[in-house]
Amino acid sequence: MMLRLLSQMCLLLWMLLCSVRLNTITCCHERDRSLLLMFKQGVVDPSNRLSSWSSVQDCCLWEGVECDDDRVVRLMLPSSHNSETLRGEINLSSLLSLDFLEQLHLDYNDFERISMPSINNSVATHTHLLPNSSKIWVLNLSYNIYLRIDNLHFLLSQLPSLTSVRLSGIRLPSETNWVQLLASLPLQKLFLNHCYLNSSVLSRICQF
Repeated sequence: MMLRLLSQMCLLLWMLLCSVRLNTITCCHERDRSLLLMFKQGVVDPSNRLSSWSSVQDCCLWEGVECDDDRVVRLMLPSSHNSETLRGEINLSSLLSLDFLEQLHLDYNDFERISMPSINNSVATHTHLLPNSSKIWVLNLSYNIYLRIDNLHFLLSQLPSLTSVRLSGIRLPSETNWVQLLASLPLQKLFLNHCYLNSSVLSRICQF
């Protein structure tokens, strides 16, 4: 009898803890949550794919967000045959300010531009991105066919840990100042198919 009572009490306690966990406790780091919401402000989401970003308090449970402990380490929002594309702008300042973000996958969407504005002091510790500050080692923006990156040199300079870069299907700048920067990165994979690059840029890339 006593054993059954203890078992029932343990079950009730476990259910109570689950209820508290689902309704009141926020696992994700508050700074990460704020930065993701800043990114969302620039996103046009016609199919409401990011509805969980408003209805769920814990950002580690949001669509496309993966955490290690309480910190965001991966943002996985590629479009697929089962989902409408995301549009608008990529607020890269907010994403690069996620201290532990390692992988960024926004491929096969319809983003039109990348913005690099300053971040409000209430969210970030610095008003501007510091060079070489990001831990991202996988960057996948492929086949956002309306996207043009005008300052690729500046973008790559913020990502010193890149080992995989996928920018296929994006209009990249024709100047070559960003090509030499590729050689300084620990790249293992580089995909630049259908990027409308001229022969001089392509020949320089082939040298690395």
